[in-house]
Amino acid sequence: MKDSIKEILPGVGLGDIRFGMLPNEVFPMLGSPNELEIYCYSELPNDKSENWHYEDYELSIGYNEEEGWKLDTISVNSADYHFKQLITINQSLKEVKSNLSTLGYENCELEDWSSSESPDHKLLIVDEIGMNFWFENGKLSEIQWGPLFLEEQNGETVIWPAIERVEGATKLVDLKKYESQYLFSKLKLHLNAWLDKIFDKKSSKEYADLQKDFPTGTTREDLTLESKSINYYLSMEDKAKGSIEAKSHLYHKDEGTLGWMSVHWDENLALLDDFLVLE
Repeated sequence: MKDSIKEILPGVGLGDIRFGMLPNEVFPMLGSPNELEIYCYSELPNDKSENWHYEDYELSIGYNEEEGWKLDTISVNSADYHFKQLITINQSLKEVKSNLSTLGYENCELEDWSSSESPDHKLLIVDEIGMNFWFENGKLSEIQWGPLFLEEQNGETVIWPAIERVEGATKLVDLKKYESQYLFSKLKLHLNAWLDKIFDKKSSKEYADLQKDFPTGTTREDLTLESKSINYYLSMEDKAKGSIEAKSHLYHKDEGTLGWMSVHWDENLALLDDFLVLE
């Protein structure tokens, strides 16, 4: 990656990469990602987002269907990136707040996102420049930012930076991509059939140990599948190249999120494995 792509530009992008660019315009700069992740949070149209993860660069970029698949999120996890030559990954919360103050940003909001998995997880938000600073165990672990917004009477309008459009289309190489809704439907059928088996009295002995991991008294009617995502693996060490994993959170009507379930296929949608993880 060019050194010019190491500078974080609030509201604009990362070096030569600009918010508002389309995938075919970013691809020539970064190449194929290691992993491509598609999220769908509801059944509403145009509610999908797509994240490209680059392991070697410790960089992720996100596109949003509602905005015509324009680049609208960037996050970095490496000290190679910098904001105004002052803020980089691994700095303490105190250092980051002090450096932000030096830059004239005093209005910061600190949120606690700690959980059993991440007992010391905090988020420092600087709204005026659209930046999020994530901290793990007191150290800056991720910097995330997007375009700025203009407050208007009827809501917010995205302020896209000026872009010189690139003619022609460049597509991801070595990726057999399917319609997301088709994969989500295939996932739903598989996981619902699996849950039906787990709580079917005829197969109670086979799944007895697994049933014990659910909250006491759980029935099939208590469980639903929500917040779906798809991962395409292009070059991951522990995943077959070209394979696809579709995932859904598992919800209990009284207990909330219990964990997640997923199906892992090869590039031709032959079943490789399925998973149930209760947290």
